[in-house]
Amino acid sequence: MNKWKFFGHLGNNATESLSNGNKILNFSVAINRGYYDQAGNWQERTQWVRVSRFYDLKVDLSKKLEKLKKGVFVIIEGDPSASAYLNNSQQPSASLDVTASAIKAINTPPNNG
Repeated sequence: MNKWKFFGHLGNNATESLSNGNKILNFSVAINRGYYDQAGNWQERTQWVRVSRFYDLKVDLSKKLEKLKKGVFVIIEGDPSASAYLNNSQQPSASLDVTASAIKAINTPPNNG
């Protein structure tokens, strides 16, 4: 089993869903990387990762949902997986998913007021 630890900013507010007797916390994380190309120009690249964390039905996720808002910086640890699919334009695409075993929010949600 592989473990992957990474950090980034939430691209959306976390949501809660139910599946097979579990509560699932779902959100996307943007991982930004910068590098110099062959011409010496600075380039930035964003990799999106879909994250899911499974919980027992008895667990109250309200406090986690309050903390995990768009823009919050998080550290995630979990098991990665990748899948290929055809997008809406019928072009080959891929997604990177992580089933999280640990989620740590480093800062508070941005003030939307």
